[in-house]
Amino acid sequence: MEISSASCPVNSISRFIHLVSCQTKKFMPVQKDYETMVIMLKHLKPVLDEVDDNISSDEILCRECEELDSAVNEAREFMEKWCPEMSKICSVQQSEALLKKIQSSALEICQILCRLLQGSPTTLSLTIVQHCMQELQGLKHETIAELIEEALRSLKDDVVPCTDHLLKLIETLDLTSNQELLKESVAVEKERINVHINKAEGDLYQIDQIVDFISQIRSWLLKVECHDPKSGAPIPLYFRCPLSLELMLDPVIVASGQTYDRVSIQKWLDHGLTFCPRTRQTLSHTNLIPNYTVKAMIANWREENNKQFYIKIIRQSGKWI
Repeated sequence: MEISSASCPVNSISRFIHLVSCQTKKFMPVQKDYETMVIMLKHLKPVLDEVDDNISSDEILCRECEELDSAVNEAREFMEKWCPEMSKICSVQQSEALLKKIQSSALEICQILCRLLQGSPTTLSLTIVQHCMQELQGLKHETIAELIEEALRSLKDDVVPCTDHLLKLIETLDLTSNQELLKESVAVEKERINVHINKAEGDLYQIDQIVDFISQIRSWLLKVECHDPKSGAPIPLYFRCPLSLELMLDPVIVASGQTYDRVSIQKWLDHGLTFCPRTRQTLSHTNLIPNYTVKAMIANWREENNKQFYIKIIRQSGKWI
């Protein structure tokens, strides 16, 4: 017995829905995209279940069902390989692209079925298909990827991205902490290395833009005043690590001559990133040389600010020791 054209996507859809239901929570924008895909496919599956031999042999329908099957399997593979160490920006771009592909293909199948049902006797109701189309068209989802693309276009045109858009992206992508931004920087650089190895020129151009975008976010956040947690004093820019954006506790010099906090640059190197984060110069060696001068300056600055902090507290309490 010949398998109908709708059988492949139906099986793929069932597998995808089951896998999503078994998955633990992921990075929220990606999780939302998965959930939206499931809603779409749950609307479409009953329609495909009712497709019979009278219309399943239609060439255009067969081709579109193959497209849907491919998109669903691609989304499943992406879901299976996703891990927290992956770039949030790249993940959002890929998950939203897959969501749009599935929605477009599902709507196209509904339109084809509506046309075929006009003149063919079948158990599938035209009303059911039309209702499915309405549900698919009515589904709204947040398009973070569009904000990312807009920011990348601004950088391409040498225009500083809109502050409101930057803030929304930073918050939505959960890059509000310095450590999360450092983690994303490492993930994007590793993605860039993989793209370079695969020699995908179009993807390399895209990932280079994302690397520049991360640098833009870091530069923007460096301008945001950061305070010493102990004294509450604003930290001078030159005492903050260019990579982690935090006060350097153990400043070290890398082969490019740039100074970073030891913990942050060691994380960078441990991931196989053997170039300077700031200058992008390939490091001739990975030795970390203590920067005693900067360390002493930071120690003096902290001591002075701590002294001023305690004087302020004593004056406010009205007691002198």
